[in-house]
Amino acid sequence: MIPGVRLLSTGFFSFLLILSKLLLAEVDFTNEVRPILSEYCFHCHGPDKSTRKADLRLDLSKGALKDLGGYSAII
Repeated sequence: MIPGVRLLSTGFFSFLLILSKLLLAEVDFTNEVRPILSEYCFHCHGPDKSTRKADLRLDLSKGALKDLGGYSAII
């Protein structure tokens, strides 16, 4: 095998391995999702009962993922 081709195929294999790990990784609600919701959604759907709308609480994963009659706020 030509050395450059072997290096290229090894690099490509490494790329595919890293890509597969990224695609199969689970999303961490606390570190990846909650900060986005905190910035954009908690005013109306956060921990404060007096400002919460539509009885939808997104600051807890249980509330964000709960069944709302065949759908959920976050999938």
